[in-house]
Amino acid sequence: MLRKDVGVITPNPKTSGGARWNYLAAWYYFESQGQSEDEILKSMKQLYKNVLVLDSGARASTTSFVENGQGDVLIAWENEAFLSLKEYPGEYEIVVPSTSILCQPTVAVVDEIVKKHGTEDVAEEYLNYLYSKEAQELEAENYYRPVDEDILEQFEIPGNERTITEIPKDNRWIVKDIKLTDIEHFGGWKEVTKKHFGNDGFFDKIYE
Repeated sequence: MLRKDVGVITPNPKTSGGARWNYLAAWYYFESQGQSEDEILKSMKQLYKNVLVLDSGARASTTSFVENGQGDVLIAWENEAFLSLKEYPGEYEIVVPSTSILCQPTVAVVDEIVKKHGTEDVAEEYLNYLYSKEAQELEAENYYRPVDEDILEQFEIPGNERTITEIPKDNRWIVKDIKLTDIEHFGGWKEVTKKHFGNDGFFDKIYE
């Protein structure tokens, strides 16, 4: 994606949460290659120089790529990539990276809200259900990586194939052989927001 002849589609980290995960995954990849911070900034600058459309959100970027035919590469959520492959068979392929970041959107019960509406019990039950075997399997069927190891193995691709051109008939889609970091590697969201996405942060320097 650093080649000058490759057009990249990814959303704007200033406006999109999904875009921030994309950005951090790329940063971690360059870091895992042994690059210094200055070298990573240069690599990130080249990456974003290749971005043809910096949409405001992840869904808009997917639309730009799969429906409008813009760009050569889409950096996307895992489930977005597989849904696109399912909806447009034979038109795209997924290249699974060797290094990435585990995206974990927050789920929580907000005490003030549930007390106001008297929904404490149902909210707690729903939160607990998300981690049940039944829900984890349902999530995996829709290309969200489950945290339950048994379900994860159930959907694992044998041999860890990294280039996927079609949805397997048995719906096995998960490549486990990926070096995954998490947000704590970067000091947590408060530190990340200030350092990378705040005014005069790294992204401003990269995209100036």
